[in-house]
Amino acid sequence: RHDGDVALDYSNIGTIYTALGNYEKSLECLFTALGINEKEGLKNDITISTANIGLAFIKSYRHDSTHKGCTYTVNGATVHVNYTDLLDSATYYDQKSITTSNITKNRLSLVYGYKGMGEIASLKQKHTEAILYYRAAYNIADSLGVLNAKMECANLLALALIDNQQYKEGAEYLEKVLNLKDTLFSQEKEC
Repeated sequence: RHDGDVALDYSNIGTIYTALGNYEKSLECLFTALGINEKEGLKNDITISTANIGLAFIKSYRHDSTHKGCTYTVNGATVHVNYTDLLDSATYYDQKSITTSNITKNRLSLVYGYKGMGEIASLKQKHTEAILYYRAAYNIADSLGVLNAKMECANLLALALIDNQQYKEGAEYLEKVLNLKDTLFSQEKEC
């Protein structure tokens, strides 16, 4: 097997662990994938790995009700990230994803890097900053015609606008979400 295939397997498993809420195992798999991708020079895959790592740190922060932080293993070494540093770790990896996405011109990965930065800004109550990141993510998803990503970004942008008391524009984006859901639902029915 090609190392890139192994890295993709680790990335997919890590993403599943993120969805299951097992962030320690998720980060272990995602850092393994990132290491392989960096060793092999697979820049497009590096953008995906770093965005997924950023997301795992964000979700770990959101769901850490005990504020213990997150401990995981990378290359046999145990790493602990304090609760207060989880968003800084997420920022580092989402910024790395954005930088690598710009180098490789991978605009879809750029959507997820900006979305991650928007989530971090929202969690820090920096609504104006969150709006800028979500709007950038939405505009790129719109230009690519990726309806699921566009709908997800429109929803996050709407919520950030509402948090910033920009109710009218927030409502406009929520209407876009409904229209996108209708479009996606009708496309699924046709299949």
